[in-house]
Amino acid sequence: MDTVLHPCISPDDAELLIQPITSEEIQSAVSSLASNRAPGIDGLTGSFFKRYWSTISSDVVAAILYAFEKGQLPQSWKDTAVTLVPKIYHASEAKHFRPISLCNTIYKIIAKILIHRLKPLLPSLISIEQGAFIPGRSISDNCILAQELIHKLHTSEASNGLFLIKADMEQTFDRISWLFLDRMLNIMTFPPTWRKWIMMCVTNPRYTILINGRRSAWITAKWGLRQGCPLSPYLFIICSEFLSHLIRHKVASGCLHGIRLSPRGSPHHHLLFANDVLLCAEADINSVTSLNWALTSYCTISGQKVNVDKSSILFSPKTPRHRRSSIRCCFDMREESNWTYLGIPLRKRRPSKDDFTDLLAKIRNRIHSWGTRQLSLAGRLTLINSVLSSTPVYILSHIFVPCSVLDCIEKLLRSFFWGGNGDTNTMHYLPSKDVCKPKSYGGLGIHDLRHWRKQLLAKHAAKLLQKDDCIWRDSFIAKYKDRALNFSAKKRRFLNLEINLS
Repeated sequence: MDTVLHPCISPDDAELLIQPITSEEIQSAVSSLASNRAPGIDGLTGSFFKRYWSTISSDVVAAILYAFEKGQLPQSWKDTAVTLVPKIYHASEAKHFRPISLCNTIYKIIAKILIHRLKPLLPSLISIEQGAFIPGRSISDNCILAQELIHKLHTSEASNGLFLIKADMEQTFDRISWLFLDRMLNIMTFPPTWRKWIMMCVTNPRYTILINGRRSAWITAKWGLRQGCPLSPYLFIICSEFLSHLIRHKVASGCLHGIRLSPRGSPHHHLLFANDVLLCAEADINSVTSLNWALTSYCTISGQKVNVDKSSILFSPKTPRHRRSSIRCCFDMREESNWTYLGIPLRKRRPSKDDFTDLLAKIRNRIHSWGTRQLSLAGRLTLINSVLSSTPVYILSHIFVPCSVLDCIEKLLRSFFWGGNGDTNTMHYLPSKDVCKPKSYGGLGIHDLRHWRKQLLAKHAAKLLQKDDCIWRDSFIAKYKDRALNFSAKKRRFLNLEINLS
């Protein structure tokens, strides 16, 4: 394990991490708290600390400074209530619920202090393949590159074949080993004092589960990170960096051959976003063995486990049948042709209306659940602008949605606004183009989805022109160099678009 990892923090950064905690840092952490989040066992929210800070500040600062000085937290500060949030409708089994930890606010303040010191160091410590929780990185980067990899598989003529694996990690936060986390912090040369501060927050919390408003008996944890703890996402990506470096180790040894989007582009081997792992390689025995070793080693050491029911493999058309069968058996995963990655439908063909049935059904279900009789015109307008119009934004930002889907969504919104339930015809008293105008121009501010789609997709072009440090930019330039870098006419067009958007 120690011979694989290489990113380390500098001595200067290590010194800054363990500087004595100041009252200004504590006050800054209190100011960053969300005001009306669900309270923990103490029953206090962030709004209470903000409102009465002038009264309680001296006691809170003294208690927090004492905890950092001793490197220990009182057990009551780590006592956590767990609420079960259903993942699906009509949840009936334990796996249908997501446990969310309701931490005490005093603990959140301590976690915020550590986060504010840690975040600036993450971009240099965490590999570019990880897109979650890193300042300056976006989920869009993973979605765009995944779509390009799907297109590469569809058009590949490689006789050996190519394959992609979408691996879902089961109960990711709950399975992290504390010993593994401490070893990762040690390997990345975090100072002992910092490691002690981290482990005092992570280890030995007690849980009580809220069931029908009643608490269960206390449960003392032996491993895992708390979902709902502000510190957990950042510690998790530090742990998952081990998988990234296992894969890089195999690449450096020449055993693993990734997928190139173009002959001039660099190979891609994996993408990580929280518990979603995307692995890609050539379908040869060395690459398959290397990826399987990396994934198995990571799960064994960290405590993670692949959820094979939610994981699948995708092959290029030229991949021989016997290789497909052996790869499926090696990873114990099924083969699928239609993927959904990070909520985005990925297809080998151009998207069609059938690929967005879930999106349309989600909008219809919201409209039907609200009804129309009890809602005024202003109420329906508020729901459209705040909820319904924002529902398709994520998909519109990452994939080209056909006009037929946009027309169907706009029809549902119009029918709901003018008093229908989305399925019945009603009288429309104004044309759609007038309703979609900004309020300053006499409209109602409802978004025109076709115009909005162009704006949302244009920000990716801006990334290409502004030379942002994203994982897909170099591959796009290598693949689309003649078209993407022809600045003579195209840059003027993008500049005009930027002016219009501003």
